[in-house]
Amino acid sequence: MKNLNNKYFSTPYTLSEKIRWLRNNVFGPSERHKNLTAFITQDATLNRITPRMKLAFIGDIMGMEKTDLGECPGVREFLRDADYLIANFEGVISDKPKGFAAQAQSRKLLPALAALFPPERTVLSCANNHAGDFGRSEFEHSLSLLKDAGFLAVGHIDEPAILLDGKVNVCCCTSLSNQPACFVLHLNQAGAGFNPKARFNILYPHWGHELELYPNPAEIKRGLKLLETWGAVLGHHPHCPQPLTKNEVDGQNKLLAFSLGSFCNGVRSEKYRHGIAAKVELGPGEDGVWRAGRIEWRFTRTQRIGGGRADVEVDRACKYFPHLF
Repeated sequence: MKNLNNKYFSTPYTLSEKIRWLRNNVFGPSERHKNLTAFITQDATLNRITPRMKLAFIGDIMGMEKTDLGECPGVREFLRDADYLIANFEGVISDKPKGFAAQAQSRKLLPALAALFPPERTVLSCANNHAGDFGRSEFEHSLSLLKDAGFLAVGHIDEPAILLDGKVNVCCCTSLSNQPACFVLHLNQAGAGFNPKARFNILYPHWGHELELYPNPAEIKRGLKLLETWGAVLGHHPHCPQPLTKNEVDGQNKLLAFSLGSFCNGVRSEKYRHGIAAKVELGPGEDGVWRAGRIEWRFTRTQRIGGGRADVEVDRACKYFPHLF
């Protein structure tokens, strides 16, 4: 895991990656490697199964700065029939002074998230590149605050995964860290979060490069390798949507979603407002082996609605992928 041990300048990137990040921020999300991956349709069936559980996934819950998260009626309706919601809680709830690019979350966001989906059925991954921004004690305190609010908060090295209803295991990890963070699970150690007793294992990694609309060849190769072990892989971190793909592995079709983008964000830049909400049905096939069945997904967009508030809207279209529709 790449780290810079400097509390005033928080970044996980090498010099060349910083240059790419700056270029993408100035000129907009990059379309490099556009022809290497393709989206599945927004209502697709990967395998014939008997549905037993439906999981919903969104991407990065970013700090809302001075903006309050609104009621998001479209998102709530889309999530309504899901058994659980899995999301990335980017950053740490902390009142400490923050260095450059550190991600501090506010406690006032928690009631809005609780109104979005029941906390007792919301899995919040805290394993991301901002986990170490304020040190271990602040990270663990933030984790406790989320649990006290009723959320299923995971991502600590001692608790990187959660078994839902005794059947589906979700493991949360990160390949990047702005600051030293040995207290979260690294992607290279993800096997520690695999549960051989679960009917289905899902990996929910924080990976990739910011503002890249498509994964590069190395990221594609890594994702396909992970599918040899995991039933599905759904990633986040680039802060923009990337393709959800269908991949045949050992006679079954598996879901590899490279980036679910940003779910909500308080920054004014349009670049950081786009994401994906997805629902995945899981259950046994004719042979009794659990697989992913029907996949429904939609683009999302953070939209300011005035009065210091913002909603997240659900739509079929996204300005960055006009060729899809």
